[in-house]
Amino acid sequence: MIPRRSLFRKYVLAFIAVIGGLLIARGLIEIYVSYRDNTAALMTLQKEKAGAAALRIDHFIREIQNHIGWASHPYLASQESIAEQRRFDFQWLLRQVEPITEVSLLDDSGKEQLLVSRLAVDVVGSLKDYSAESKFREARVGGFHFGPLYFRNESEPYMTLAIGQGHGAGVTVAELNLKLIWDVVSQIRVGQHGYAYVVDPRGILIAHPDISLVLQKTDFSRLPQVRTALASVRNPGEEYSEAAIGKDLHDGAVLSAFAAIPRLGWSVFVEQSVREAFSPVFDIVLRTLVLVVIGLGLAIAASLMLARNMTMPIRALQSGAMQIGAGALEHRIDVHTGDELEMLADQFNRMAGQLQESYATLERLAKLEHELALASEIQVSMLPRSVPRVPGYEFSASMIPARSVGGDFYDFIPLGGGLLAVAVGDVSDKGLPAALFMAMVRSLLRAETHPDRSLQQVLRNVNRHLLDMNEKEMFVTLLFGVLNSTTRQFQYVRAGHESPMIFDAQGSFQHLPKSMGQALGVFDEIALDERTVDLPEGRILLLCSDGIPEAPNRRHTPFGYDGIARTVGRALPASAQTVCDLLIQAVAEHQVGSPQHDDITLVVLRAM
Repeated sequence: MIPRRSLFRKYVLAFIAVIGGLLIARGLIEIYVSYRDNTAALMTLQKEKAGAAALRIDHFIREIQNHIGWASHPYLASQESIAEQRRFDFQWLLRQVEPITEVSLLDDSGKEQLLVSRLAVDVVGSLKDYSAESKFREARVGGFHFGPLYFRNESEPYMTLAIGQGHGAGVTVAELNLKLIWDVVSQIRVGQHGYAYVVDPRGILIAHPDISLVLQKTDFSRLPQVRTALASVRNPGEEYSEAAIGKDLHDGAVLSAFAAIPRLGWSVFVEQSVREAFSPVFDIVLRTLVLVVIGLGLAIAASLMLARNMTMPIRALQSGAMQIGAGALEHRIDVHTGDELEMLADQFNRMAGQLQESYATLERLAKLEHELALASEIQVSMLPRSVPRVPGYEFSASMIPARSVGGDFYDFIPLGGGLLAVAVGDVSDKGLPAALFMAMVRSLLRAETHPDRSLQQVLRNVNRHLLDMNEKEMFVTLLFGVLNSTTRQFQYVRAGHESPMIFDAQGSFQHLPKSMGQALGVFDEIALDERTVDLPEGRILLLCSDGIPEAPNRRHTPFGYDGIARTVGRALPASAQTVCDLLIQAVAEHQVGSPQHDDITLVVLRAM
């Protein structure tokens, strides 16, 4: 009884820990995701509102700039007519553009020729000298001048805008009342209590929903978010966060985003108190705590019931599992609880049955592997046990199947009288069927090869036999040739196979041309490609299957004939065996990380 009560308590505590932990983890994840998403959404919204406000203010200034430019276009008339017309244009400008309180015309020497104002009497020909002031010098050279913020009568914010009219045409200077920008920022709303404001490059307030702060020339430069914005304006090449937690004038935490107006050096801020911004997160925290408390209560009740119901079936499962683990695979567990435990018992029973089947399958696989190993040994035994010895030549050959057994083969058939037949073939499939077909092709080729028969006749006879015996519709590509050691020539016939490659003693590479050549076992009448090559001293003849040039690497790039040429070129001068070994090694290194997709067959003949 004591172990059962201990197991009961363990399951109760485990269920409470798991369910309670999941509830708490879910709550924490929900809080984190809500905080992250809410923060990102608020940051994005406030940055968009700040950017839109900055764009509207910049457009507002550009519109004023365009009006001033229109009113300042040059005239071709007498000086008196020009002065009168310019005065008329300036008066029209004051009527059309409310933020402009006065506009003046400076001649090319910086002297004031005309002043038109809505706040004072118009002045003509005052000749006040402004040539030393930046509004004249910058506008005359650069075309535009945006002056710093200043307050007229210590209350209203103003800015000077000067536009140069080209060489000899003077400068038009306008004084802009910036109180009208208040309309732009006062319309921006973020939540219930969010607001926007604008500061100049010194951090002095230009526009704010509370107009009294603007009229008091409030300095916002002490706020951390404003300091960051001013630094970004002064150092445009450096990266600064456009949204962050900042402070308001009363040291309250705010979520702040800003956008710069580079032409003016101003910064537009959109802010919302952190308490208001994150109120949805606080609601989620409270809701999550309530759910966790309720969930823990339910978890305790459910754990007591589940632990009581699970104790006895678990013992049955334990006993049955021990018997199955001991090797009694015929044993079956008998549990009838109508729940997951019964399903688990059924799964154990199915597992035992599957293990029985698996053991039988493993035995069959072991037998099949043994048979494949025997087939591989038989296939290897069918290939020439050694390369032929022909005076004046040396040979090397290799065949590496893609599976245990393959469909590639090579063969050497002595014909007497200094003649040696050489064959390299590639069956259309891989594995055991290809190996059986290869054995049949090799036997037919040996049976048909005779010194008095032409190469083409040999292959046509083999093709005829294959058509009669090939129920699986397999085919083989074949290169079949005869080496004449007396004439030092190699005459070959190509039936759809790769053409030979020739290297001279200096490593120069020649891939012999090929014309129409059809595989054996497909057509009744086949076209064959027959050629003869000379093999003087030092020349190397290389015969291979397509498994070498088409061998892919991890990036699916084939080894290619260029890879063959590079490898053999670096190996020369070398023996046929060395060339064969280095080429097989190079292909293997090229395929590192990629499985071998095709059989690889290589025959190297070197004339000495």
